[in-house]
Amino acid sequence: MKRLTELNTARKRWPLAFLVLLAAFMAVSLFVFRHRLPYTTPPLGPLQLPSALMRAKDARIVALSKGIKLWSLHAKTAELSRDRRVISLIGIKQGIVYQDHTPALNVDAGMIRYDAFSGDLFVSHGVCARSPEGQIINTQGFRWNTSRMVLITSGPVYFRSLLGSVTARTLTLDLRARELKLFDVFGRINVESKL
Repeated sequence: MKRLTELNTARKRWPLAFLVLLAAFMAVSLFVFRHRLPYTTPPLGPLQLPSALMRAKDARIVALSKGIKLWSLHAKTAELSRDRRVISLIGIKQGIVYQDHTPALNVDAGMIRYDAFSGDLFVSHGVCARSPEGQIINTQGFRWNTSRMVLITSGPVYFRSLLGSVTARTLTLDLRARELKLFDVFGRINVESKL
């Protein structure tokens, strides 16, 4: 009788022992082959999102407002920010700012950032702007507001026209008012005289 009770106890323990061995085997196999499982993920942690939503090389860009061309340019690299608000352009050539459908300024620059919310162009890293009348502006950078048609330089500026040349601390150009303001100015005027 004693042997029969031992046999019944062993039969009751057998499924439990089998399940423990099976669980141990599964745990070891999951640990050893975890890199091959289709549902494994990289370690949890902060996700590194790219700085730009979109990048383009050798881009030609035109800005329109109500069907009117505001500016156009050719850039080596163009990036759209993650919030789709700021466009950064690097290596600017053939930049043109328009007024009343005609070119008002031709611009070459190292970098431009356009903020679609404010309508501002921040131009930097060496800028050369030329008007159709032959006026030239060289500066480190400037801000151009597309809706107000106002340009304000950041840093020293060199301005040259047919009348002469001027070096100034700051320049403000209002195309609608056709007004140019220079601050802390040193200049030369071309005067033709007959003696």
